[in-house]
Amino acid sequence: MDASKVEYLFNSIRGCSYYYGYNLFATNRKMATDKFLSQNKLLSIIRGHEAQVNGYKMSRWNGDTQFPAVITIFSAPNYCDVYKNKGAVIKIFVPPFLS
Repeated sequence: MDASKVEYLFNSIRGCSYYYGYNLFATNRKMATDKFLSQNKLLSIIRGHEAQVNGYKMSRWNGDTQFPAVITIFSAPNYCDVYKNKGAVIKIFVPPFLS
């Protein structure tokens, strides 16, 4: 396997998903997240179902936009009465002149 060409990496722990991102391997190529955002003319990916200590995580700020390329939201506080994590929600405000 040529590590410089890997954009997605099978998640062998879960057995049913893939890792993706900018820095799976150190390289200057556009990786999966950047390529997906660019091809679909999106600012960010908002995802869920991964416990976060603070209830959310903002990953990899998106260049000139000063906005995170990936936002993870997890709304269940103290998940399974074990994680002692906070829960979070995301509220998207659209100014009236944009709607």
